[in-house]
Amino acid sequence: MELFVSDISPYARLTRIICIEKGLSARVALNVRATRIPNNPLYELQPSGRIPTLVTDDGTVFEDSSLICAYLDHLDDAPQFDRPSGGARWHFWQREARARSLMDGLSVWQRELARPESDRSSAVIEHECERAMRIARAFERDIDHPVWNADFNMPQMLLIVALQMNQRLEAFDWEGACPRLESWASQRATRPSVAQTLILD
Repeated sequence: MELFVSDISPYARLTRIICIEKGLSARVALNVRATRIPNNPLYELQPSGRIPTLVTDDGTVFEDSSLICAYLDHLDDAPQFDRPSGGARWHFWQREARARSLMDGLSVWQRELARPESDRSSAVIEHECERAMRIARAFERDIDHPVWNADFNMPQMLLIVALQMNQRLEAFDWEGACPRLESWASQRATRPSVAQTLILD
């Protein structure tokens, strides 16, 4: 299989973490591509040109990190990252959605900073900075919930990847404001799949 990624996409990083967690690194070849460029060869595979994109062994093309993560997780018919069943799924899903919301907003912020300085919207940057800090403070209050302290799961994966986007977004200074969240993140940062995907060589 071939997985198209970029060096700054947090969504691509999620799929790379899944590959390591599921022992698929030898089976999935990484293809690092730039995005948002004219005549991108990736458009020949799928018209949106979104990263990540997975080409499966049978030639099926998947885009969207949620779909790709689920597909890779289910390859061995022993998924580790599905939502639980029963009533617990709603608490799980709620936190997964909030972590994804944090990542989505940070991605908007990151894309805005990638624009020429003269084209950037200070209003967009300020909005996303304030929203990210509000969400981080909400996680600070919630971090003792069992979802965050269970076996490594999708909400945890989303949250640690989003929080580590502060390496590119220096104004996202959540660590000083959220000491309990910082302690939680420090523990998750040492997980091999998280540590190995922090930088894409």
